[in-house]
Amino acid sequence: MQIQLFTDLAQKGQRYYAVTQEKKSLINLLNNSQKLNIVQGGMA
Repeated sequence: MQIQLFTDLAQKGQRYYAVTQEKKSLINLLNNSQKLNIVQGGMA
């Protein structure tokens, strides 16, 4: 039972980590495109 709980926690942690990494790269992409003036409004 405890092993199952630990496995669930590990999977949730991995998923959370993956999502935060995706968000970071999306934010980096947005910042880069704004520096290049590709994004002009509409991205609020």
